[in-house]
Amino acid sequence: CGLDPKTTFVWICCLCVNQHRVKEAEARGETIPFEVFKETFSSRVSSIGHIVALMAPWNDPHYLKRAWCCFEMFTAIKLGAKVVIEMPPRESQQLADALIC
Repeated sequence: CGLDPKTTFVWICCLCVNQHRVKEAEARGETIPFEVFKETFSSRVSSIGHIVALMAPWNDPHYLKRAWCCFEMFTAIKLGAKVVIEMPPRESQQLADALIC
């Protein structure tokens, strides 16, 4: 796809921002304010400037069923980051077929 592996980095949100620590904190009787997540995520999206959202299946994407993913998309658009929607080839073909019918 033309990207240089020496200068191309992949940041996977769920591995870099622990979204599950809220449950761990709740078990300890603590609260993590949403602002902490918002600040962390916003600064990272802003510095990277690009997100890729995987929309599969095309007709009922899992991405849009998670509040965090919707927040990710909202934040990227609000910050002016590049947003790319990707689908596996089969899903993309099924979408095209559905649009043509």
